[in-house]
Amino acid sequence: MKISFYKKPGVNKKFLELNEIFSAADSCRKCGKCQSVCPVFRQTGFEQHTARGKLTLINGLKNNFFFNPSLIEKHLRFCLLCGRCERSCPSGIDTLSVFLKARTAMNEFDKKSFLKRFLIRVFVKFPFLFKLFKRTNNSNLNNYQFEKVNEKKLIFFTGCLFDRVFEDTTKRALDFFKSSGFDPVIVDDECCGLPFLTSGDKKGFVKAGDKLYGKFLNSGSNLIVSGCPTCISALKNLWPDFFEFGKEFNRNFEVLDFHQFAARVIKENKFEFKGKAEEKIKWHLPCHLKSLGGEKDAEYVLKKCLNFKPLQESKLNSSCGFGGTFSIDHPGISKKILDKKAGDLSLKEGEVLVTGCPACVLQLERIKRAGNKKRVFHTIDLIGGKQIKKF
Repeated sequence: MKISFYKKPGVNKKFLELNEIFSAADSCRKCGKCQSVCPVFRQTGFEQHTARGKLTLINGLKNNFFFNPSLIEKHLRFCLLCGRCERSCPSGIDTLSVFLKARTAMNEFDKKSFLKRFLIRVFVKFPFLFKLFKRTNNSNLNNYQFEKVNEKKLIFFTGCLFDRVFEDTTKRALDFFKSSGFDPVIVDDECCGLPFLTSGDKKGFVKAGDKLYGKFLNSGSNLIVSGCPTCISALKNLWPDFFEFGKEFNRNFEVLDFHQFAARVIKENKFEFKGKAEEKIKWHLPCHLKSLGGEKDAEYVLKKCLNFKPLQESKLNSSCGFGGTFSIDHPGISKKILDKKAGDLSLKEGEVLVTGCPACVLQLERIKRAGNKKRVFHTIDLIGGKQIKKF
């Protein structure tokens, strides 16, 4: 039995408050370019899992063509939030922002995913729980020497994973900053808010964002760097859309992914890396690093210090299938997308897999490689520990 839309007037009222959602749905040309680039659609074959399909569903809700808002909310979650549809859209629809706002609207009407929201809040409030997934047991950031040696400062935002799961990588990042002429100030034990937002938990997102912004203001620097391009994308692209202070934040702070920062300091200071890595490198391009426009910066850094040859464009751009909470909601589809990525990489004995996102590292380490037990590396792992000199 179908549930009448009018029996749940909260949906209509909530969506009418978000005119940009309907405006975006109206501006979709139905050209299908989003379908051709969507990793989820390639696995499911369902039109409602494309950006065009989701916008059509939203339009149907607006015009009372569809009478099951909960089902529409379910289809909105079949999305990696990778940004491929946005980059390919000839109408320039900001699909990432639109779908996240639609999720929060639907969630406020019909509370969903209580367990997921609860778990996210617990992990953010008690960050030591992340250490259950710690990759090394011989590292402790508390022993790191933070003596001031440079005049310039930067904020290293660790996000949810770096200081909790990737402590060795974090140390290498700090070493790189210091050798590049910057004293790092760590902002840790905080979240950019995106995990809350993807779950439709606007209250949790606002609380996390307000707290993190306060720490940035008190840090004594206006340059923010992170090794997580998803965090950087959230700060640069979502904060201005969801927070009153968002535009002010973008004016007052420069926000860079690690690869963007590294490319800049290498070029400006004419740095040279001592000894290139012997291993052959295969590189996975994180979705949000491409969205940030950091693809060329990453390639420059990799070529400068590693034995690196880029993959073909189509294989380079394929998703790993993680998508944050997507891999929790839809583990089977996530694994199928990862399997396709494994085929694109075609890893051979002795090759090292490198990427620029900690979440991608965790996902890619699930790839089974016969006779090759080497772990997946973040770019920082391979360049952060190297000595640098000017020439």
